[in-house]
Amino acid sequence: MAVAPFPTPVLPVRVTIGGADAEILYAGRAPGFAGLIQINARVGNLTGLDLALLVLVGDNASQPGLTLTVVAQ
Repeated sequence: MAVAPFPTPVLPVRVTIGGADAEILYAGRAPGFAGLIQINARVGNLTGLDLALLVLVGDNASQPGLTLTVVAQ
């Protein structure tokens, strides 16, 4: 098992939620899951149902049609 700090992607990582850029808090190896990347992103002041979610690693985009629901606490 890898020891922190974990390997990170060479290409830039970007996440948009509802068309707004999210702050990337962590992008790297998912501990305990070989071959997976974990991305922690801060949503910001967005709330809503079915907000469009887009994850980009370099020029590679997540599949179309992903959504996220953000509920205010």
